[in-house]
Amino acid sequence: MATASLWTSPLIQHVLPVMQSSSLFQKWTYPALFLRQILVAPFGLKGARNNSEQDRIGIFPVIHEADNVVYAGLDDKHLDFRIVIEIKPHGQAQEVSLKTIIRRHNALGRNYLQLVLPFHRRIIKSALANLGRNSS
Repeated sequence: MATASLWTSPLIQHVLPVMQSSSLFQKWTYPALFLRQILVAPFGLKGARNNSEQDRIGIFPVIHEADNVVYAGLDDKHLDFRIVIEIKPHGQAQEVSLKTIIRRHNALGRNYLQLVLPFHRRIIKSALANLGRNSS
């Protein structure tokens, strides 16, 4: 995937490197994701794969990018997950929004989401707080 628009956009050239850095997510999230990989393997769920050829935001591969928005995520048999990062001018500063879109496919997706949602909310809130600290 070409990254020209991602890195040359004046609006997001400073924010996305912070979002891709390891300091965005708290350290406990990485062992938690590793444990998740072990626990979901018997169910045949994909999980995050490390493909160094592809741009990533955290563990999620970038799917689409434009001057002010980036979509990253994974599709699996239980659900499809997207993280959407949108950056808008806000006076002299920037406003960053972080959204997640989840499409559940079946009972496994609904049950899985019910289990992980409390952790997901905590991770997203923490990431936004870290982004605010790291980008100022």
